[in-house]
Amino acid sequence: MAAFSKYLLISVPVVALAGIAALWWQRKERERSYTEVGRVSSLIIYPVKSCKGIRVDNAKCFKEGMEYDRRWILVDKNDTFISQRVDPKLALVVPHFEDGKYLCLDAPGMKTLKLDAELSEDKQELKRILVYRVYGEGQYVGDEAAEWFSNYLKRPGCKLYKLSWPKLICEDKKWGDVALPGDKASFGNFSPYMITSEQSLVALNGELPSPVTMERFRPNVVVGGLKAYDEDKWSKKIIKIGDVEFRFLKNCGRCSLTTINPATGEKEGDEPLATLQRIRLPEDRDPRQGRAPLFGVQFALDGDKMGVVKLGDRVMVST
Repeated sequence: MAAFSKYLLISVPVVALAGIAALWWQRKERERSYTEVGRVSSLIIYPVKSCKGIRVDNAKCFKEGMEYDRRWILVDKNDTFISQRVDPKLALVVPHFEDGKYLCLDAPGMKTLKLDAELSEDKQELKRILVYRVYGEGQYVGDEAAEWFSNYLKRPGCKLYKLSWPKLICEDKKWGDVALPGDKASFGNFSPYMITSEQSLVALNGELPSPVTMERFRPNVVVGGLKAYDEDKWSKKIIKIGDVEFRFLKNCGRCSLTTINPATGEKEGDEPLATLQRIRLPEDRDPRQGRAPLFGVQFALDGDKMGVVKLGDRVMVST
């Protein structure tokens, strides 16, 4: 009886505190107000990291990113992940899903590779894979995929893995402080969500000798209706798309991958990176960005409420 009373004395305050915290959060949610700034004009997922994306009409949003987004990753014989920066030919690997059960990949000169989208748990070969300072975990997809990529890239020893455990963003030694403990990502470079603006691309193309497409920047969500670079004002904001809320993490600093033409799988000079470095290095940028010019904004799912975003959804910014 005494032990039971002791349990009550401990558990009741804990439950009460949890209830108070939940009520406080709900009140905070109700008090949050938004202003509409645009509409979703494109939604894209990239099933295999650094391969071509798939445009979708709607997407389920999870803590680690959109469903199927960057859930597969390719590594070399040394277990180092391979991106277009290493081999631009990945830009020509075209994914699609068949019957909701299979991931199919096509590439020039290759027969279609058809993989089970869900892997059997009794065939687990798990590996920790480092993606820019943070480890995720992947399950080996199989020898057929390994041979297919090795032959296509002419790189013996390639292996394909599917995400089995997401990265924890707060473990990033460079940028982890911008995240909350529960923030996760699949095999993307940093964040689970990338948002860009149509008008920012229009403004950039106005400075370039030849225009580029949004494919160079590999966003998940493209917003129409914003003024050029208005997304710079989203620092510390919550973005609401449909019923899904996203929390600002940081602006995206761009690298040499933007110089690879997604239509040819070849690097073409220094553009648009050179022009971005001329016009998109604001003086008030985070010094950790270095010389990486800014284009697009990186977000995490806010809270644990998951949902679906759709083409045409209103994009709202917290006030």
